[in-house]
Order: sequence, then C-alpha cells, then structure tokens
Amino acid sequence: MNENSEKSQLADSLASKIETGEVKMKPKRYFVLRAILIGLLILLVCLFVLYLVSFVFFCLRASGIWFLPRFGWGKMGIFFVSLPWLLLLVAAASIIVLEVFLKRFTFVWRQPIFYSIIGIAALVTIGSFIIMLTDFHHNLFLRSRERNLPVVGSMYRGFGAPDMPQVHYGIVSSTTNSGFVLEIQRGGTVNVLASSGICCLPDDGIEVGDRVLVLGPCVDQKTVQASDVRVVNEPFHIFERERPLPQPR
Repeated sequence: MNENSEKSQLADSLASKIETGEVKMKPKRYFVLRAILIGLLILLVCLFVLYLVSFVFFCLRASGIWFLPRFGWGKMGIFFVSLPWLLLLVAAASIIVLEVFLKRFTFVWRQPIFYSIIGIAALVTIGSFIIMLTDFHHNLFLRSRERNLPVVGSMYRGFGAPDMPQVHYGIVSSTTNSGFVLEIQRGGTVNVLASSGICCLPDDGIEVGDRVLVLGPCVDQKTVQASDVRVVNEPFHIFERERPLPQPR
C-alpha cells in the first residue's frame, strides 16, 4: 500500500507541475529527431574511428614497422617506439566518445563500461583490419603520390608514422659485392652493407625485386650497416618501381 501511495503522490505531483507549466511536455517528433541526430553522430564517429585505425594499420605496413615482430621479441621495443602514438591516442579518444553516445541505448547502458569499451575496441580493430586488407588506403596513397588528394594527401605521403633511422623498408633495385641497393618507400635509395653472417639473411641471398626490411644504423645519409634483414615478399605495391603504368587512352 505504501508503494502504491508513493506512486500516486508522484503522479499527482507530476500532473500538478504540468498544469502549472513547471514541466513542459515535448512533442514526439522532438525525441524522434534527437534519436536520428544521435544515430548520425554515432555513425560519423564510427566511420572516423574505422578510417583512422585502418590508416594506422596501413602506415605500419607501408613503413615496414608492421613486420618488425617477425624479428622476434628482441625487436618489440623498436616496434612500440615506432607506433604513431598521436593517431592512436586520437583513436582511443574517439572510441570513448563513441561509448558515450552508445550509452544512451539500453543494450550498451546495461553493460559495465569496461566491457563495452573493450567490445567497441575489438569491433573497431577487426573492422579496421578488414579495411586495411582492401585497396581503400592503397588507392588514396596512389592519388596522394600524384598530388591529387587534398586535405589528407600529406598524411599518406608521410605515412603518419615516425621516421625511424634504424628501420629501412624497401625493394631491392640492385645487388652489390657488399650487399644491395634498397629503394626505400619514402623515395630515393640507400646502399645496404650486409655480410653473409647477419641474422635472417636468406641462404640463397637477396635478389633484385625482393621487398626487405633492414635493421641497422646509418653510416651516412646513403649507407646503412645492416644488422638484421628479413625478406617480406607480400603484394603491397607502394614503391615507384612497382607503380602501375597508366592505361593508354
């Protein structure tokens, strides 16, 4: 009875406030428009996060940092230092914003915030990885190389990742008695000094056209003393010598 009495008093109080104008009822279209607006904001933030994280994956792959874990746990320090942390922090902040918007929905609101953020991050990671495997960023990169991509063109030309002086990723343009010449992804070439005893150097040597990741300090601006070499022959055409020829008109 007490509970029913309290509900009755609350209903009477609310009705009284509506009559006096203290509480104004809003039309149904207000809530419909607000739901549509929130839905659009969620969609925009979601697309932005997917684009940004997939771009980070593209940057890591284009710069060769993606392949550093293949050298073993000893190189993981270089891998983490090489990550584009600013882009990752922006992506993390965007995921939190997405969580705030999604909390307005019951199926997310009922979940602990930790689990919902982890779930959103997992879905974003999977979706971004799938996008990275497509030609989406690759086509934008080709347009940026032709100076035909406004706003984000400089991001693709710079790959968004820090330039690591001890990490060199490129395609072998020629071999020498002391190693090979590497056409690097940012343009230009470097002479790689690679002895037969260094780690990960293939038994049959390096061949022209191989994509390789080289670790080692720079002797000078055009020479690298390799300490580790790993062949990474994957179909990822970002080098000038692999640039598709224009189709005849």
